[in-house]
Amino acid sequence: MSLATGKGSIDVNDFNFEIRHTAAASFKALLPNTEFEFINTGIIFYAGSLMVILMAYYFMSHSVPLKEKLFNGALTIFFLLVPTFSTTDTIWTTLKHAYSYGTRYSFCFVLYFLVISVKGFLAYKADQNRRLLGKTLLVVLAFYLIIEGASPYSKMNYIGFLMIILYTIVLGWNINRQKSQLVLMVLLGLLSIESLKVTSSYFHFLYFISNAEFETYTQKTTAELEHLKQIDPSVYRFERMFNRTGAYRENKVVNGEALSLQIPGVQHYTSTYDGITNEITDRLGYNISDNIEINYNDSILPSDALLGIKYLYAKEQPSGYKLIKAYDGYDLYENPYALPLGFMVAPANDTSLEISKEDNAFVYQNKLFSTLVGREVEVFEPVTGVSDQRNGSTMTFDLPSLAGEVLYAQFTSADRSEKQLLKNGEVFRKLSGVFSEGVVDLKNDHADSNPDQSGIKLAVEEAPEDLKMVVYKLNSDVLKEVVADLNDQPLKVSQRENNVFAGSIDVVKAGQLLITLPYDDGWQVKVNGEAVAYHNHNGFMAIDLASGTQKIHLVYYPKGLVVGSIVSVLAVTTYVVVFVFLPKRREVRKNKAL
Repeated sequence: MSLATGKGSIDVNDFNFEIRHTAAASFKALLPNTEFEFINTGIIFYAGSLMVILMAYYFMSHSVPLKEKLFNGALTIFFLLVPTFSTTDTIWTTLKHAYSYGTRYSFCFVLYFLVISVKGFLAYKADQNRRLLGKTLLVVLAFYLIIEGASPYSKMNYIGFLMIILYTIVLGWNINRQKSQLVLMVLLGLLSIESLKVTSSYFHFLYFISNAEFETYTQKTTAELEHLKQIDPSVYRFERMFNRTGAYRENKVVNGEALSLQIPGVQHYTSTYDGITNEITDRLGYNISDNIEINYNDSILPSDALLGIKYLYAKEQPSGYKLIKAYDGYDLYENPYALPLGFMVAPANDTSLEISKEDNAFVYQNKLFSTLVGREVEVFEPVTGVSDQRNGSTMTFDLPSLAGEVLYAQFTSADRSEKQLLKNGEVFRKLSGVFSEGVVDLKNDHADSNPDQSGIKLAVEEAPEDLKMVVYKLNSDVLKEVVADLNDQPLKVSQRENNVFAGSIDVVKAGQLLITLPYDDGWQVKVNGEAVAYHNHNGFMAIDLASGTQKIHLVYYPKGLVVGSIVSVLAVTTYVVVFVFLPKRREVRKNKAL
């Protein structure tokens, strides 16, 4: 049983009462530490040492009314426990079960903690109880020691420990004197900047890159994009076969960098289950990790062509691509079959293909391309004569000699653990989550791939019992014919920025315009200035067009944007009325009464 939730769905089992991590992890996330447990648990809110000290003082201060402390104490416990249990987490994230859920309500957490810390600062300013401040320091340090346990302290632990002490010492100044207040603000500012710098450095460390390396990487990537636009101003999509860590064939998504460059790449990260996009990329043979990350680990020439991936940065030539420019350590390649953003397809009464469990990515693409061109085509042909043999924990596959052919393999298994794939006795690729990796390009069309034409031997170490593999070869002649047919009536894009796409198309005969963007309810489509309906064509957008020159205009607004904006405005208005207007009004009435 599942529950539809916007762009995806969650299983009813997500409501099972399950502890996701220890309660100490929530407190630990508020302070600088080595583990940052959100890596495994989703905890990703960082308040900072100063806020924790002031919050602790607020709850220990005798000048704060008991009822107020009880109310805010209950709310604080609620905030800390929400991500701890799967049920409260699922409800809090509006039934969307986001992976990086901590980032979604960490803003609410930190805003609330900031309010309490300000109240704590005002309480300390009012009663100037340094002895209580010292007790607060001891309580916070005790919690810090408890959550760290007896593990050896690293540099990061020492810094966090030191920050707590320094903040407390600075707060111990006489803050009622004007000069002392100025010194206090300067010192707190410097400490906060240092704390943020340390935290930022550690986050970069988590992504295996320093601040300086990231800056160099960003500049280099931006320069590459500008150079690519000079080569081809109409470039729509490009991909990279490696990421900022320099890892090749371990192309983990790093925060959707393609989006920051305004390039709608296949490789991306989304914190919600985007069902349609995942379904498209899964069927086409790309890697999907946990339904939120789509990793472009290998090129698949027909899939790339369909999605308009015209250029690819890689350290090794992908099958079927042509070298355009050599860079230091990697090269730029061009896909000669890349299709435009939109093109006319054959009319079809049923635009949803029937997919069976036996259909792999190659069978699906044959069905899809047949539907698009209106005739039976086989872009991929199965390779026969493949034998397999298990030798202990290693599974080997022997392929016949097919020198020069573009070959792809796809593995299936319920296993998601890391494996090694060997080709002719050498490590071919390191597979992280091997059987969610999608299609593997065997690089068989390279001149040095199989010089003796004796065939290919593949091996998977520590292979699971249910491991299966299929191998298909690309029919290049059929692909050329299919691309030529679909390219006959292309959509000429004249505008592409942020959430807007615009262009024109000369339609010879009335039919359907397929746009290779995932179908979503948030699009607003206009043809020649008039709003028109669009429909789902196997996960893509399709628009019915009459013959003649048609001007297309697409604008995307996220579903729920208007409602969310209204709720936000009402929330801000309520806050201003309750915490600003009403207190001032009560104060005015009180003064009049006096």
